[in-house]
Formats: sequence, C-alpha cells, structure tokens
Amino acid sequence: MIGPASFGGIDGFIAEISGNSLVRSTYLGTGGTDQIYGIDFDKNGFPYVTGQTTGAWPHINATYFNNGAKQFISKLQPDLSGFVYSTTFGSASSLPNISPTAFLVDRCENVYVAGWGGCFNCPSPPLSSYPNAGTGGMPVTT
Repeated sequence: MIGPASFGGIDGFIAEISGNSLVRSTYLGTGGTDQIYGIDFDKNGFPYVTGQTTGAWPHINATYFNNGAKQFISKLQPDLSGFVYSTTFGSASSLPNISPTAFLVDRCENVYVAGWGGCFNCPSPPLSSYPNAGTGGMPVTT
C-alpha cells in the first residue's frame, strides 16, 4: 500500500524535491487504479493525501471508515515511510462516488474534502465518459 515500487495498475506517487535533487518518494496504491487528487501538510510537516481507488484501500488507525468505499484520506509519516492513519469514505461500490476537487488540513489537523459526484441516480453502467457510482447512498454523519 505504501512503498518504493508500484503495486500494479495505476498508483499515486509522492516525491519531495529540493532544487534538482530527489529527497524521497513513495508509491501509494492497491492492485487497482489509485489516484491522488490532493496533498496538504499539517503544521508539523506531516503530509496528507486524498484520492480515489478501485481497489481495497487500507484502514489503519482510523476511527471512522466505510468498508468498500473508494475515496480515501491518509496521513503519512514525514519521511513517507508509512501511514499514521488511513481511512475510506463513501458508499461500498465498485466505482468511486466522487472525484475530489478541494482538500484542506487546518491548524487543528481537521481534514476537509469537497468533490464532484456526477449524477445522483446513475444508470448502470454509467452513460458518462467519467464513470462513477454517483452520490446516492453515500453515508453521512452528524
């Protein structure tokens, strides 16, 4: 799920570059298609990522997660060596519900994600050239 080589299919990739030098890098992924849409850092230098997957994204040290969901949020170690936590959100479907479009980590390490979800009641299979599960049935909490 996090490491120096691809996990198959399409994986996310993070790199820290200083001048012309690669300081560190890592792949994030599953055996499916994994895309990182946003990256942000907290005040202590920990990187956070959000994106979507068609695989089984890991739940690590997460108090909230939705099994089978295809959107993820992960906090990584500053040296990119592993997850501090990783979680998923959305409905359990074979396709992602949304394409994340905005991502923010605030001073208190609260995480905010906004995204575009296409149609509410998508036909199966989707008629769009950007297939998604739509936003219908996505769980919400108080």
